[in-house]
Amino acid sequence: MNAFVKLAQLAEIAAMGVIVCATAMVVKAWEILPDSLYAPLGLAHARPVAIGGKDFLLWVMLGMFAVYLLLSVFMRFHRLYSYPVKIRPYNREAQQALLKSYLSLIKFELTCICAYTIAVILFSTLLEEPLWFDIWFALLVACVLGATTGGYYYLAHKHK
Repeated sequence: MNAFVKLAQLAEIAAMGVIVCATAMVVKAWEILPDSLYAPLGLAHARPVAIGGKDFLLWVMLGMFAVYLLLSVFMRFHRLYSYPVKIRPYNREAQQALLKSYLSLIKFELTCICAYTIAVILFSTLLEEPLWFDIWFALLVACVLGATTGGYYYLAHKHK
């Protein structure tokens, strides 16, 4: 189970790094951002459309911080969770380590999604270059989150 603890630590560090990079991008670009922000919505390589003012970018940042903080708080109360397997004295430690690594990975993935959304908005607004942000991105996100959850359930049953 030591590998799960290391994975959780690595995912935590990576999530914090993503948050720092996304915040640095916004701070660096804030002064040169126009009043209206743009993002390509719809088909790939669509023309960027106006999505709101600078405050929209702050809402995305706030969402990223909220996801990180809420999942960090949830990780402290692992006894309240409904585990996919029955918890016994001999498997408690392994299941808790596995759950913490799962939540750390989900936290990392969700912060990456928010950071990519911020990058799409900044690139579309400043460079007038649409980035890949369409239905395929949504499917990729669903597959990554689904694979992480499926892997967690598989490992939870394997280590029961």
